[in-house]
Amino acid sequence: MIEGLDVSQHQSHIDWQQVATKKKFVIIRTGDGLYRDTRLQEYVAGSLAVGIIIQGLYHYLRFGYEPQQMVDEIRGARIRAVDAGMSPTVVMWLDCEDQETGLDKEPGGRTEWLNTIIDGLNCPVGIYSGPSWWRTYMGDTDAFSALPLWTANYPYSDTELVDSQTPYPVGAPVLYGGW
Repeated sequence: MIEGLDVSQHQSHIDWQQVATKKKFVIIRTGDGLYRDTRLQEYVAGSLAVGIIIQGLYHYLRFGYEPQQMVDEIRGARIRAVDAGMSPTVVMWLDCEDQETGLDKEPGGRTEWLNTIIDGLNCPVGIYSGPSWWRTYMGDTDAFSALPLWTANYPYSDTELVDSQTPYPVGAPVLYGGW
């Protein structure tokens, strides 16, 4: 199995040389709702400098925002990542785990909302979610079954890759699943 990890600004400083001894690819968070991950460009440049493949970016979706707001934020993040050296063809993973906003939407309304975002991005897209969230908040729809699905393998197993000043592990090993 080829192992990779997902990272966000929560990891703070990452020793990419050390990560490269154990991981072959990375998926980097671009933001959370309309919040921009402050380390996106640093992580793109750092991973590429040591030969780690950027397998994709991910953005934590907030269902309380208008779809066009999310599209604009994600497009901007992709531009910043490409400016830092990333290939423009990497997958944009849409992180569907929000349990705080947009709860007034029925699963059908969330499906329409997510389709609007996907249609507006005009780039390769995949879905990141867990089975329980998908059943509860998306009504277990198969409307996105043509897209790749990413789930993470928890609990974390790579706490040794964490900078000593950071209380967070450097992402869970990435696993790709199917619908």
